[in-house]
Amino acid sequence: MSCNKCCGPGYASPQEAAHGPKEKVLFVTCPHASGNGNDLLVAIDVDEESETFCQILSKAVLPNIGDEVHHTGWNACSSCHDKPSAKRTHIILPCLNSNRIYFINVEDERNIRLEKKPPPALRIKGHRIEGGPQMLQLSSGGEMLRIDIDENGVMKLNGNFLFDFGAIEGGPYLGHEMRYPGGDCTSDIWV
Repeated sequence: MSCNKCCGPGYASPQEAAHGPKEKVLFVTCPHASGNGNDLLVAIDVDEESETFCQILSKAVLPNIGDEVHHTGWNACSSCHDKPSAKRTHIILPCLNSNRIYFINVEDERNIRLEKKPPPALRIKGHRIEGGPQMLQLSSGGEMLRIDIDENGVMKLNGNFLFDFGAIEGGPYLGHEMRYPGGDCTSDIWV
């Protein structure tokens, strides 16, 4: 990395990431194939020197059926590469078939666990509202969510919802089209 040992997680550019050390553990989403079982997040050992190479180290079983976990994100995104206090301790799992967002503690890859469960489904005018959220991880550590629901309970992406990132050249950007200087983009955005 271009900064010293006090750097935060991630890299300043994809080029720096390509020259960084190889990952030793991968976190992989496992949506249930038929949709009528529990989804998982698993930690897999990919360290070729390890005795447990290519084995599942641990797994977190999600409590609800039919969520379909999809994209994942860190609690500290790659834009935090210059923030020494930022630590990647949790994986955030938004789901395609529900409004649920799970927080998995991955500090110990041999004991990953569900830490935060989402609240029950939102109800509007007596109707249960569910659907995949769009999610944006901010370098400040927060997340932004925006789902538009019409009077019939139909959800859709708001194409006019802009995120203002201040001094980023060319901004403001549509949240689902945003690009950081240096090329970083989809690792920080989920739609």
